[in-house]
Amino acid sequence: MNVKLLTLCASVLLLTSCEKEEDLNFSKTDPLHEEGNCDVISFNNMEAGTGEYVDEVWADGGYGPIEVRGRARNSSGTFETGNRAILFDSQNPTGDDVDLRTTNWGNVLIVQEIGVNPIDTDGSDYDGPNDNQWGARMVLTFPEPVTLQSMNVLDIDKREGDDENNSWVRLYDENNNLIKQIYLEQRGNNVGFEVDLQNTPGVKRMVVLLDGVGNVGSGAIDDIRFCWPEEEMGCTRTQGYWKNHSYCKDKGNGKGKGNDKYDNTWNGFQNHRIAMIDDATYCEILWMSPKGDANIILAHQFIAAELNIAADASAPDEVDAVMADARLYFAGELTGVSRAELISWAELLDRYNNGLIGPGHCDD
Repeated sequence: MNVKLLTLCASVLLLTSCEKEEDLNFSKTDPLHEEGNCDVISFNNMEAGTGEYVDEVWADGGYGPIEVRGRARNSSGTFETGNRAILFDSQNPTGDDVDLRTTNWGNVLIVQEIGVNPIDTDGSDYDGPNDNQWGARMVLTFPEPVTLQSMNVLDIDKREGDDENNSWVRLYDENNNLIKQIYLEQRGNNVGFEVDLQNTPGVKRMVVLLDGVGNVGSGAIDDIRFCWPEEEMGCTRTQGYWKNHSYCKDKGNGKGKGNDKYDNTWNGFQNHRIAMIDDATYCEILWMSPKGDANIILAHQFIAAELNIAADASAPDEVDAVMADARLYFAGELTGVSRAELISWAELLDRYNNGLIGPGHCDD
């Protein structure tokens, strides 16, 4: 197993100080708890030390199940079949794994060492959860593609002659295409650190490979932070629909609410105006001919998008961002916007209103 060091360095992001082993204290990033569809896998909602291998986990907020597989490499350099993923209590190390000891990480995920009884037997200094010294491969498969933010890694050793110098995180999409790989730096025994997974979207499967010279590769992972897309709701309609289902169907001279196609979504927008377009109402603007005016071209799509969102159609992040910019622009609070940029905003909103992005176009 890994050599025990008398002097150990501990940090999450950077090696900042060294302490004796008995005084070891990790500064660990708090698990992610944000509003919205984000969660963290801390492994602390399950019991460690039971001797049972783990084939699925749930995130702290209840997201799951997330499939888990851990394969151990033997001393000959070959990965053996069978799942050996197991939870390890880093605050109460078992086996001879004091190099995985922390003060506040709690449970971490490891791959059980070949030939070691995973049940902690009284009187034994070697039985119990114990990370595999010859290398390992941990795979987490999510039920749907997610955006991976970061994770914590512990005990990527650095020793002359058998460095764990080929350890990686590899991220795959739902078609099993490799979309990103990130090198795991060698920080040494008992050193934990945060790995930036770069807000990588579309990840279906995460593979953590612990490998190196001389068939070594122990270590543990923890606090995997991720988000997933919001469920799309509702449907969208084009500017033509909203124009013809308005209270000023005939350019302000017609049926008003007597329009038999009137859509009640308009009720909250009858008095909304855009000052830079003749201080006209939304309804009046939809009946204007743009004649190449970028302000009117954008306003048509902006108004339709506002009405779609008000009618409970969900909007992708890129639509929300453009809508926010357009509101500032029409309020005179965002200046210096080129015609080309206004047209690009309009084109994006047109795609949304036509159902090419977002929840899709309404059938009626």
